[in-house]
Amino acid sequence: MVKQMRRAGKGREIGRSRRHSEHSWPLRQPRRRRDRAGARYRQGGESSPRATQIVSVIGILRRPAGPATRPFRPTAIDQHNGACYEGAMRKVVGRTRINGAAVAIAVEGEMPLLWFLREVVGLTGTKFGCGIAQCGACTVLLRGVPVRSCVVPVAAAINADVVTIEGLAGSARGARVKRAWIEENVPQCGYCQSGMQVEALALLERRRQPTSAEIDTALGGHICRCGTYLRIRRAIAAAAKEA
Repeated sequence: MVKQMRRAGKGREIGRSRRHSEHSWPLRQPRRRRDRAGARYRQGGESSPRATQIVSVIGILRRPAGPATRPFRPTAIDQHNGACYEGAMRKVVGRTRINGAAVAIAVEGEMPLLWFLREVVGLTGTKFGCGIAQCGACTVLLRGVPVRSCVVPVAAAINADVVTIEGLAGSARGARVKRAWIEENVPQCGYCQSGMQVEALALLERRRQPTSAEIDTALGGHICRCGTYLRIRRAIAAAAKEA
């Protein structure tokens, strides 16, 4: 019995050693090859492949941009014909009226009206929110119609009247809207309020006494991150009562 146990133990040891040698040999062999290759590189003064790769990557990162590199040009969506322009943009020259003042236009025609108002004219009351006409923060009046200026090209404003939040007080209804906004304490962060006030003015121009449903429909495309929708409705209703 003891002899059988010893024989079985020796068999297990022999099997374990064989399995260890079979599975460990492919893992040890590349290691010895790498060691011999490294010693050869060190003795012969050659550079290792790893060092060559690092130097080549650094060279690529430090490589200056060639003349073929094109500068990034913004892409604008023309809301009127659905075309998308990018790359070399056509420059347009014309005039428009912004808040009653004549303004010259001499920029790329596909530049969004929002950036023309903010960067060229300096009217920063109109805000950039999403860039895809979904939040309403960039709303202005173009020919009396509320539009999202982030997707409307400036070429659409040539020979047209544009009203922004800065020119809202230029009309009696606009002044009432601003006054009602203050009385109802509508603004919290205030970022989206410029577009909402412009939209409210357009609504009161169409309907002197709008219902709650009409107010909700008109302001449905505007997002208030502070959640002051009930105050907005009360402010528009109060401005309508003053008419």
